[in-house]
Amino acid sequence: IDVADESLALFRSIGDIFGQSQGAGMLGRSLVTAGRVDDGLRVLRHSLEQFNSGEGFHEQVVAVAAMLGLTAIQIGDVDEAQEWLAASDEDSDD
Repeated sequence: IDVADESLALFRSIGDIFGQSQGAGMLGRSLVTAGRVDDGLRVLRHSLEQFNSGEGFHEQVVAVAAMLGLTAIQIGDVDEAQEWLAASDEDSDD
């Protein structure tokens, strides 16, 4: 978790949007795996909001939505998983 957090901070400091999406995914999923589900989902949702607000590219929105879907599967939230995976699939068609 510490390394993922440091990586995300580094990508943010250099303005690497692709790295930020990957770093947020790793940090969010690591937090969830460690039992910090709310913190992990918060990281992923914040990243999605950031990229949806125009700070990223379409690919980052799709990637983070897919990560949210996979994370929802990991925690057993089938409804949320279907919602995020459908959103990522719809967005990937654009």
